[in-house]
Amino acid sequence: MQHWLHEVVTRLPEAYEPRVLALISKNEKVVQPFTSCETLTVPWLTSLQLYSPSDLRTIKRFFDESDIVYFTYSNPIRKALSLFLQFYTQTPVVCGHHETSPDWSHRVPSLLGPSGIRLGRHFSGHHALNEETKRGLMSWGARNVFKIPNGVDCRRFVPLEKYEKFSVLYLAKLYPYKGADLIPTLAERLKRRITDFDFYVAGEGPLQDLVSSLADKGIVKYLGHVQEKEKTDLLQKCQVLVAPSRFEAFPLVGLEAMASGTPVVTFDIPGPREYIKNGYNGYLASDLETMIESIVQIHRLWKNDHESYSTLMRNSRGTAEMFSWDAVIPRLTAMFSSLT
Repeated sequence: MQHWLHEVVTRLPEAYEPRVLALISKNEKVVQPFTSCETLTVPWLTSLQLYSPSDLRTIKRFFDESDIVYFTYSNPIRKALSLFLQFYTQTPVVCGHHETSPDWSHRVPSLLGPSGIRLGRHFSGHHALNEETKRGLMSWGARNVFKIPNGVDCRRFVPLEKYEKFSVLYLAKLYPYKGADLIPTLAERLKRRITDFDFYVAGEGPLQDLVSSLADKGIVKYLGHVQEKEKTDLLQKCQVLVAPSRFEAFPLVGLEAMASGTPVVTFDIPGPREYIKNGYNGYLASDLETMIESIVQIHRLWKNDHESYSTLMRNSRGTAEMFSWDAVIPRLTAMFSSLT
């Protein structure tokens, strides 16, 4: 979400004056805003935990002073508070659905469906990042559902010469839902199929000890958290990005890889389906074995059929250009305008 916020608020037209308000739970850690985006100068209010009158007054003032409020659709308390303030202050609220999980269709009824109070449909609008989320919201009676994808900076992420050695890249948080627990199996089975390659893992999270142990054995190259420059270099120089997430609304890193001319292999889930076409610019895998076979296929093309691999790179870049922020931002501003 921090990544998306940075990309969007720094690209909004001059007529917009964005402000960011972070609402955190009692036991949540306060994360420094935009730690990797030092150039951002957006007013940021933090440490509002909804438990003191002064914090609630600050939040109400935030609504009073805003023409429209965009909030990420999570945490029942924040949903209820945002809806109440929409009615109380008459400030329209648009809900951004940036998460898609296996139980998404079961979670929605708690606020939108017939098994709960249909509060969610009273928000001014909903921002869906993929078709499945859009259909789900509409089926539960939500109004003003806008399907707008994530975008990518095609000027920053450009194709460059690849590493001489075939390289697989995992670039994400080290969480089970991101598929980080599958890295040992992926790496070990790939070694049986590809004799000489590097498996780069970049990211932090609760499974980093698992990845570190693999690095100690020479199975992967663990880079930990990488800065933006190193991230860009990796996406440009590796031959394939593997993204074994179990659920995603619309992964940004896949688009960034494709803009860099790097094909993506991921599971066949709603988010990646929006931009990956099997065999054209990457591969959607039905299971782990298919994912491994897809990476092996890309290695085969890279090693023995340079023209076919180059076509895969060109198609990846061409697809990413369709999702340039230059095309996405006007759709977001049109959404905001239609709700104010």
